[in-house]
Order: sequence, then C-alpha cells, then structure tokens
Amino acid sequence: MDESEQLDQIIFDTIIPLPYRILFLIQLGHLLWYLIVYGCYKINNLNVLQLINLSYSSHNYPQLGDNLEVGEEATVNEADIQENDLLLKGIWSNFRIISVNTIISYIIFKSIQIIFVNENDHDTLKLLYHLIPLITMMVICYKIFHNDDRKSIGKLRIFTTMKRILTGNINSSTMRTNDILISDSLMSYSKVLNDIGIFIWHYFISDEMHYNEILEFLILCLPSLIRIRQCWNEFVLTGSRAHFLNLLKYVSGLSPIFINFLIKFNIEQWGEDEGAEKDQHLQFIKTLNMIWYFASFVNSTYSFIWDVKMDWGFGCFDGIAAKFTASPSPTISTPTPTSTRNMAKSLLFLRPDHQLIYSNKIIYYLAIVIDFILRYLWVFKIVIIHDAENLPVITKIGLFLFGYDAFSFGYCLIEVLEILRRFMWCFFKLESDWFKLKPQPIELTKFNQ
Repeated sequence: MDESEQLDQIIFDTIIPLPYRILFLIQLGHLLWYLIVYGCYKINNLNVLQLINLSYSSHNYPQLGDNLEVGEEATVNEADIQENDLLLKGIWSNFRIISVNTIISYIIFKSIQIIFVNENDHDTLKLLYHLIPLITMMVICYKIFHNDDRKSIGKLRIFTTMKRILTGNINSSTMRTNDILISDSLMSYSKVLNDIGIFIWHYFISDEMHYNEILEFLILCLPSLIRIRQCWNEFVLTGSRAHFLNLLKYVSGLSPIFINFLIKFNIEQWGEDEGAEKDQHLQFIKTLNMIWYFASFVNSTYSFIWDVKMDWGFGCFDGIAAKFTASPSPTISTPTPTSTRNMAKSLLFLRPDHQLIYSNKIIYYLAIVIDFILRYLWVFKIVIIHDAENLPVITKIGLFLFGYDAFSFGYCLIEVLEILRRFMWCFFKLESDWFKLKPQPIELTKFNQ
C-alpha cells in the first residue's frame, strides 16, 4: 500500500469509524426492507402480509379472539391488503429509531474524539467514548425487539422469528417465506456480524491489530450453520431432495471460509519460519489459495443457479434443476396436456408472462446479470496476487476491494454491494412466492406465438 492509499484508508476510518459503519449498514437494511414492502404493495399491489402469514387483526387467527399474542401463529384468513400500510408504518418507525439514535450517538462520539484529540492515548478515555456506539447498538436492539405491552404484532413477529431462526429452526408449514427472508438476509450480513466481533475485539479486548482467526471463523460460519440446520429440518420433514441440495449449497459456502481460516493461520506460521521451512510453508499457502479459488467458484456457481432457478423461479436452468430435483417417475409413452405444458415451460428463460410483474423483461435479465457479477466479485482477488502488467485498472480495483482490512472503504463497499444484492433478491423472491401462492393456469398459446 503506497502512502496516498494508506492515507485514504485512515481518512475513511476516521470519518466513519467501524462501529458506525455497522450501525449505518443496519440502518441501510431497514431502509431497503421498507422499499421492498413499498414497491411490492404500493407499486405492484402484492399483499406482503399474506406472503409472510401476518395480519394486524386478531380475527384472522384461529381461536384468538382479542388476544394479540400471535407471534407464533399464522393467519387463517389472509390479511386485508390495506393492512400493509401498518407494516410500512412499523418498518418506518424502526428505521426512524435506528436513524435518530445512530446520528445522535455519532455526533457525541465525534465531538468527544475531537475535543480530546490530544488525549487519544489515554486508555480510560478511549474506553469511555468507545462505549458510546456499543450502548447505541444495545439501545437499538432493545427498542426494536422489546415489547412490554404485547400489542405490537409486528414487533412480536420479529422477536419470535429471530428466536426461532437463531436456534436453526424454521416454520416451513405456515411461515416459510417469513423465516427464509430473515435467515437469508442474515447470510448477507455475515460480514457485518463479523465487524461487530472486530469492533469488540479491537476496542475492548486487545489493542493489537491482529484479529482472532478462530472468532472470525465462528462468526462468519454462524449464518450458514443456521441455514444448514433449517434445510436439514425441512429435508427430514418432507423428504424433498431440493431441501438436501439447498443444504449442500450452504455447506459449499463454508468451504471458502474454512480455507481462508487456514490461509490466515498458516501466514502467521510462515512469519515465524526460517530457511527451507519458510519456502515450504509459502508453497503450502499458495496451494491453499488455489483451493480457495476453486471452492469459491463452486459456491458462487451453485448459489447463482439456485438464486435464478429455485428462489426466483426463472426457467433458464430448468434442465439442471429437473435432473437433480425431480423424483423418479414411470416413462410416459404418449404426450399428455401436463407433459406438453412442461415442455412449453422448459422453453422459457424467465417465467410465463402472467407470472411477471414487469412487462419489460429487461428488468429481469438485468437482475440476473447483476446477481452473476456480484456472486463472482471475488474474482478480483486473483489480480492482487497475479498482478498482470497489462491490466493495471483491474489490479487497482482488486486492491481497492480486497487488498485491505475491515477498516477500509473497499471492504465496506463489498458489504454494501452484498446487502443491495440481497435487496434485489428479496424482491424477486417475493414476486416468485406470490405467483406460487396465487397460481394461474398456463396459457399454451403464449408459448406458440
């Protein structure tokens, strides 16, 4: 890192310290969730509450009467679409709480930092003003999840859902979309969760720049382990091969994390070696890097195909999905209307036209391309090691995104891009689930035009 680049990283971390990047990214997630519900409900007339089996009226639940403790209950009667206004108000209320607390906390933190700039080496003072963002995080969690009067159905649903998914459970019978939205969003926040670990480690446990690799490994694995257990529970419950294949997708996501842990551990050991042992260790690290590239390629490819076919319901990978997920069936010698419909459907790249909200299909193609690019963004890591002289721009991009630590702007941008990818994923996932909930007959004439 040259002096100018190092200065840029220091300036960025000074303006937006790590704990406030965590808070701002949580704030961003709430804003994007608001935009998802607003876009689905206000613009496209989708009943999001029906998709997540939530209603703000107790009469839509079985045998509840006026009892509003419905966090673990699913609706019998679908929520009236106008109730989505209450959902929007609840999300906006949480967003406002996060924003106000974060801004006030940031102003206090920076004011103390500026006033006592000459006292930065004073351990007690550093501990006190570093407690400010930590307390802010705790206050925000309390205000979002705490529910004394038990009258806020939205808050109660968030609390019970988080409690369920954090133990690796899933309500796949009546609240699958509800649980999947949060558990998969947690996957995209794995680096942010790790940032919390880095923040606590550097600010309160150790002054050394070195972060504990084991703690990092455990935190990064946690969201995947939650999804693996959920997939296993669904596989045991249903026996569906698709759930087991989904489990393997998340297992494949653990491989790069584990190999990265081995690389960091061996880099430490390499620094302590001498002579021939140092060269052997370096060769082993290079081998681990090659394995990491392969594991990342497998996971990215698996995840991309799953996003497009299984989560969004597009038809561009129908052949692959049918090969691995279809149950064995007897050979049919004569064509039937069902088989003809399936053959027609297999020719689709997206979904049937009546199962697409937007008439302009460029939006869907663009979403597929963006998802592909962001799934394979790690490819820029290759040019950091293999610095090709004829690709200086790509090298600079790789160094900017992956060449520095968690305190850099490039690392933060990677987190933002993943959260934005999940925002896009959530919208098309809800769209796909809506048309599964409201199935319509496929008009074969559309395929013959």
